Amino acid sequence: MFNNSNISLVKRKESRKYFEDVLQSFYSKNYRAAILLLYSLVIDDLYYKLILMNDRKYYNLNDDLKRIEELRKSDKYSEIEEKIFNKYKNILNHDTIDMLEYFKKIRNKCAHPSYFKDEEYTPIQEEVNLFIMRIYNDILIKEAFIKDPYSIIKPDIENKEWGFIMDVNMGYTTHEMNYVPFKIHFTNKYLKGLTDNNFQKLFNDLIKVIVIKNGEWEKLHQYANMMLMDSMLEYLNDIGKMSILENCYDWSKLQEEYLYDDNDTAIYKNEWFALTNLYKILTYNKFFMQEVMLQNEAIYNFLKDRLLSSQKYIINYWNLFFQTFEEACLKINSIEVKTALLKEDNFVTKNNAIKFLKDIFDNIPISDGFSIADEACDLLIRCIDDYELSKVDIDDILKIMNSNSQIYFSARRKRNSQIESIKSKGIELLEYINLN
Repeated sequence: MFNNSNISLVKRKESRKYFEDVLQSFYSKNYRAAILLLYSLVIDDLYYKLILMNDRKYYNLNDDLKRIEELRKSDKYSEIEEKIFNKYKNILNHDTIDMLEYFKKIRNKCAHPSYFKDEEYTPIQEEVNLFIMRIYNDILIKEAFIKDPYSIIKPDIENKEWGFIMDVNMGYTTHEMNYVPFKIHFTNKYLKGLTDNNFQKLFNDLIKVIVIKNGEWEKLHQYANMMLMDSMLEYLNDIGKMSILENCYDWSKLQEEYLYDDNDTAIYKNEWFALTNLYKILTYNKFFMQEVMLQNEAIYNFLKDRLLSSQKYIINYWNLFFQTFEEACLKINSIEVKTALLKEDNFVTKNNAIKFLKDIFDNIPISDGFSIADEACDLLIRCIDDYELSKVDIDDILKIMNSNSQIYFSARRKRNSQIESIKSKGIELLEYINLN
């Protein structure tokens, strides 16, 4: 059931040795003894975790610990147990508390069988195994318990510089240089000790400070908060517990007014990225997107529309809405996005490249369109090389070029050099009178 690697995960050294005694009794089929030892272990482990949490200032437990110490001196162990259990009712999640309450009754039946003659209780292997597994997972391998995790983590976010998104955007540093030490620090110090309820509450609080609230504090620390969200979601994926966040957040709270990124042309002025961060969060598990669709149809449609109108969003997050990138390309209406995607190295297929080019040339105006025609023709020349386009591939485009004077008119400054460049790539233009 447990190997040395499993046992080594028990946080407290003394608890680890005690747990080995529990297992020895269990493997020897001394189930009553295993129950009694496990109960003593739980009380002892929970007590020392109270001391740890008080020392780390997770909670103010000075009065409680002082009272427990007084009870220890007077050998009132039953009162000590009750005091410890009662204190954890405000710290542990309800499922764990219910389990401990039931476990306490089973322990009493094992410790005082003469008081429970009518019930004739004898512990069985499956039940003892269940208690051992639950207590191991819910208590022993947790370093400490936190009721409001973000309030505990927040000072660590504030009191150290974890990097700035503006420096990343300006190229002064890289995200990886910031993220790797951040993830190691917060995973080891906090995430490994959180309960399922802690993760759920932290997820809700991080959505609030990353997406919804945008005061000066949130803007200053949004990048670090997003790195904390990434660290948490990656950690949950790694340990196979992402499902605890299912139906954890009320996505109806999102409104369009919250979902924007700064888009100042001066990149150093951009300090708020709620929309990008939300897209990134939603990519971690498909049930996030399904929940948004069911709980907030307006936001779902908003996110989809914004995605299709932005090169950056569609490149990084197309799989939130589409099974394939090909499917996403069919929904793009923006000429700007189509142009931008064609400038990416072989990001779209040859067929989509041809369709995009035709749409781009179709949208060159018939007046005051010289500069637009210049850009479109430069893009066509690039795509002929990138996608190895033949005359047959671009015949419809050439017909458009031949029919729009803004493209073929000799007064357009780049017209002649671009036509010669197209010819030099083996594209014969004899039949296109205005081009030839």
